[in-house]
Amino acid sequence: MKISIWAFTMLFLLSAFGAGASEKPRIETYKLKNGLTVILKEDHRQPKVFGVVITRAGAKDDPADATGMAHYQEHMLFKGTQTLGTTNWEKEKPHIDRIFELYDELGQTKNDSTRKAIQKQINEASLAAGEYAILNETSFLINAMGGTRLNAGTGPDQTIYYNQFPPNQIEKWLDLYSERFYKPVFRTFQSELEVVYEEKNMYDDQFFTGLYEAFNKDFFKNHPYGQRTTIGTAEDLKNPSLSKMYKFFTDWYRPNNMALVMVGDFNTEQIKPLIAEKFSKWEKGEVPSHKTYTEEPFDGREFKKVRMSPIPLGAIGFRSPSEKNDDILKWEMTVKVLANRMQTGLLDQLMVNNEMPLATVLNMPYQDYGQTVMIYFPGFFKRLKKGEKKIMAQIERLKKGDFSDDLLEAIKAEMYKTYQLKLESIENQAVNLAYTFTNDKDPQSVYERPQKIKAVTKNDIVEMANKYFTDNRLVMYSKMGFPKKEKLQKPGYEPVVSNTNAKSPYRKKFEQIPSTDYEIEPVDLDKSVLKADIYPKVHLRQSHNPLNDIAQLHIQFNKGRKHDMMLAYTARAMNNAAPEGMNLQQFKEAMGNTNCNYNFYSNNGYIGVSIKGPESKLPEAYDLVSQLIASPTITKDKIKQMYKEEKISRKMEKTEPDMMASGLYNYLIYGDKSPYLNRLPVKDIKRLDPEELFNPFRDALTFEADLFYTGQNSLDETVAEIKTHCPFLANVKIDGNGFPAPGFRKFEQNEVYFIDHKRAKQSKLFLFINQDKIAPDEVPLVEAFNMYFGGGFSGLVLQEIREYRSMAYSAGANFQLPVQKEHNAIFAGFVGTQCDKTLEALEIFNGLIRDMPEKPERMDMIRNYLVNSAITKKPGFRGLPWKDRTWKREGFDKDPIPDKVKAYQNLTFDDIVKFYEQKIKDKAVVIALVGDAEQISMDGLKKYGDIRVKEWDDVFTK
Repeated sequence: MKISIWAFTMLFLLSAFGAGASEKPRIETYKLKNGLTVILKEDHRQPKVFGVVITRAGAKDDPADATGMAHYQEHMLFKGTQTLGTTNWEKEKPHIDRIFELYDELGQTKNDSTRKAIQKQINEASLAAGEYAILNETSFLINAMGGTRLNAGTGPDQTIYYNQFPPNQIEKWLDLYSERFYKPVFRTFQSELEVVYEEKNMYDDQFFTGLYEAFNKDFFKNHPYGQRTTIGTAEDLKNPSLSKMYKFFTDWYRPNNMALVMVGDFNTEQIKPLIAEKFSKWEKGEVPSHKTYTEEPFDGREFKKVRMSPIPLGAIGFRSPSEKNDDILKWEMTVKVLANRMQTGLLDQLMVNNEMPLATVLNMPYQDYGQTVMIYFPGFFKRLKKGEKKIMAQIERLKKGDFSDDLLEAIKAEMYKTYQLKLESIENQAVNLAYTFTNDKDPQSVYERPQKIKAVTKNDIVEMANKYFTDNRLVMYSKMGFPKKEKLQKPGYEPVVSNTNAKSPYRKKFEQIPSTDYEIEPVDLDKSVLKADIYPKVHLRQSHNPLNDIAQLHIQFNKGRKHDMMLAYTARAMNNAAPEGMNLQQFKEAMGNTNCNYNFYSNNGYIGVSIKGPESKLPEAYDLVSQLIASPTITKDKIKQMYKEEKISRKMEKTEPDMMASGLYNYLIYGDKSPYLNRLPVKDIKRLDPEELFNPFRDALTFEADLFYTGQNSLDETVAEIKTHCPFLANVKIDGNGFPAPGFRKFEQNEVYFIDHKRAKQSKLFLFINQDKIAPDEVPLVEAFNMYFGGGFSGLVLQEIREYRSMAYSAGANFQLPVQKEHNAIFAGFVGTQCDKTLEALEIFNGLIRDMPEKPERMDMIRNYLVNSAITKKPGFRGLPWKDRTWKREGFDKDPIPDKVKAYQNLTFDDIVKFYEQKIKDKAVVIALVGDAEQISMDGLKKYGDIRVKEWDDVFTK
């Protein structure tokens, strides 16, 4: 087999990569006597720990008559235990037991009036139980220890719970996580069910949810992967069984079916005794076997047709390796020969060559079966059948090995780079290690992957393609259409009132657990960030990469979309352009052969380019990007493709509630300066001349530039390389304008902006309040207010709207600080709620703004959160150059965290109240709302201000 010079270069590069990856990291893996698997990996680069608990149970294990059980279980495991989340379990228990009985009765009852009577009894029992409940105490305690990123996720094959926390809180975290899965109590079940409804509504408003479910129904004819959804059917959600849920917990949440995973700044030997002490109380038990579902091969080309998308879409699905299959890595690489981030794959060529606007691959390697789906849009007025033939022709090329050695070697090097970047995150490490447990793999495999990437050959790829891309497949065509959505009626339950001032027996014990003293070491920017002026108006900030040889350079010119709207199109054009003398495919391949990525981007203040890859290869990438910048060319076909992509996006703006709401909110705060209005009409994009696209960029290249570099070169080496290989920077002559002020509209009275969306299941509601400038010394108080008012599950907004009254799945609010201290801040809130709940949710939200409840007992938690979470905020090595600029813009001449901690410690609840009274209480509140007008009383809406009814054309340029 002939190998080109590029292939030899890539093989050499991969060989160098493999040398670093061959040193096995220390991973401690063992089991407690009760069978709990423990996986520990130290990582001392930053002062934080990421902890995970995972179980081998997911949506596929739901009872057939209780779909959504695993997911709902996940929600309930935030509600506490017999000692956590309750003031008195013995008094609460009879009411909880009664609720179990009533739900069993409800599931056996079909008569509507009888069901309503039972639901009323459930509500009464829930209110009685609520007299002893302390809602959100789990998240309250996580916050108190400075924990962040608290969340969970239910997949088809597993359920995972996690959060990040400072290393001095490790004993408290271990104690809390050992408690939350021990004798759980499914309190506030009725109200949480409404939250799950809202989550279902949110996904149902996204067209792809229904489209993918329809495809899977025929792809997995027997397996729950296709016959059930993770969130469950509306019918099953209306008839939940607490008895079945508790059985699900006792069946699957056994230590011998679970794992504890921790990655971060800790000493393994010191915490092992603590883990044994805390988690040994979990009781080992017999775990059911996962059911086996047989999926027969497709009978040749199976076909179905639907009308479920705002644009015509095609899907071609093949069975592929499961997550546990030894072929999985080779298959992932095979898929990347079709589509990859370098845009050099065989399907990518269809888009690069303007044969179709969209051709991509969705790869889903579940545990029992794998699924690989080609998704394509042939273009408006183009036949889906013709698009299918083009996709299949590219697959045939793959099966014949009709792709270059260079392409495969570039993909291997790209996969290595991407994976190493992911491993820089302790969160990614922890989650990947957790999945080795559920997939029955060696934890070391997480770190052995680079060596395995190196070993894959072209013969392996061809073998995989012929093994899995057979004649047996499922094809689905979706023409334009909107399926009818099932409407759920609001329940009308009385909300549970929580004992927010109370402490559970567990919390009293928790607060006695000692925390290790920890002194924050401030970042010394003079030592951590090296600086040089490459030219008088070209400023370089550089940090050292201690972990790998993957370097990155960002170049930002101080002229952005706020200065010239055309730069948004210019950035897109540059990503679709090639240097004079090359076509786009040749240029993409040349860049791919350096194993470096490039990307042009723009925001309000800048247009920029990022280049990332092996440090030794960056000069080659700089040369290519410099050639592109010097003489960009773009074909009429690529401009036509930009037009088609924009046409698709604008069509979806008319149908997708989330996109429509974003446009309305931007109109509210920016008026005719909204980016959705201040843009080219789509027909004008089609007529763009290349010079119209590139002249604004040439002008921007003369404006002051900031450069951000992370790598292992010395500062002098970096400066020399950039001067030599980026000659365009010598043209920078004009002072920068600074980051532009946002230009928010000023409101003196309450107003409501409304767009009617007939197909929306959920209303999307934004609230906005103008603010003035915020001084740097006020920032700690802003952070304290945000924690109190909108701080996740412990903040007023989510608690009052979601947790107590089940009005939404997502809701939040915060005081948003500007990019620069000279600019104005804003206050913004959001809630997504079922359309017929809109006015109730708005009344609650407005009530919080107009008469903020005062809960001074939360101040200790807020203070502890701010102080402890500050420990984990030390920037990583890639973030240091950016922090140097960010902190200065915010008004800080050094690392602000130590001074903030001192300020946090001196804050009082009165400070929060005074801040609220000065900044929020009596200000004009302006609302942007998208929802179904038939379910929202306009008279009721008038209470919140003059209503401005808008149409799509008012807030979007066509």
